Amino acid sequence: MASPKSKTLKQPGPIRQADPTFSQKAHEWLEANRNLVGAATAGLFVLFLIVLGVQSYLRSQESRAGERYAQVIRQWPQDLSGADEQTLSRLIADLEQLVREHDGRTAAWLARMDLARVLYQVRRYEDALGQSQRVLDGASDKILRSMARYQTAVTLQAMGRSEEAIAHWTAMKSEGAIASEREIHWKLGALHGVRKEYPRAIEHLEAALKAGGDYPSSQLLEDQLAVFKTAASRGS
Repeated sequence: MASPKSKTLKQPGPIRQADPTFSQKAHEWLEANRNLVGAATAGLFVLFLIVLGVQSYLRSQESRAGERYAQVIRQWPQDLSGADEQTLSRLIADLEQLVREHDGRTAAWLARMDLARVLYQVRRYEDALGQSQRVLDGASDKILRSMARYQTAVTLQAMGRSEEAIAHWTAMKSEGAIASEREIHWKLGALHGVRKEYPRAIEHLEAALKAGGDYPSSQLLEDQLAVFKTAASRGS
């Protein structure tokens, strides 16, 4: 009887290593690039400190400008129209210095508006117009721009530049100006009346009477309206 054949046992192959996980790969990369990571982290930290320092510096500059503006405004006369020449000259000089030293700060924009008012008061209309126009062109704050638009319109009206003044008063109607609808229509009526454009003048004065508010008074509006209606009927 033949002896049974012995079975040859198959030797197991080499054990396959499992693929490294993402976290393992990331850890290996960080270990291999430790210096690079450290430098990048340090760079970001330095950048953060720079940004923080700039913001702190800007805040301190705004604070100093605000303090200086408060000092100047303490000198503001109770009645600007009744202030003496010396007071107004000193106020102009202080406001001009503030604008030079803190140009671009919020306080400097406010100072420009105050400067425009004082220059208007002393009849330096070109200089007043330059200041209010600068605010209108450069300021981003809506209220500041509205104040500048108003001052620009008033100054142009005083200079006899009626067409430009009309353009600014008209713009105020759609910009949510600090002036009331009643006042805007009154100013437009007066300007068109000066230009002998009586139908337009009458239209605006009637609109002013219908608008709310008490400035200007209804009596003033009615008196002007009567004058323009008479002029229109005469064709003068």
